[in-house]
Formats: sequence, structure tokens, C-alpha cells
Amino acid sequence: MAGGIREHVESGRPVYLVLITDGRNGCVRAMLNGEPMAPGAS
Repeated sequence: MAGGIREHVESGRPVYLVLITDGRNGCVRAMLNGEPMAPGAS
């Protein structure tokens, strides 16, 4: 999928990724959104 994403980004098209989880590892959302990580989060 990375190749398809890259192709669309390089073409200037808007690209949206949806992360679907069971609620664990909420720090991943923060990391992907460039939000500050909570102390002790890994």
C-alpha cells in the first residue's frame, strides 16, 4: 500500500489514513498525528 499512498501524495492528491484498533496503544495515534507523547508512553 505504501507505493499507492506515495503515488497519490506525489500527484498532489489528498491522502487520508484511517487507523482502526481495539483501543490499545493509543500512543500510536498521538505519534502519527505529531502530538506530544504522554510521559511513560511507548
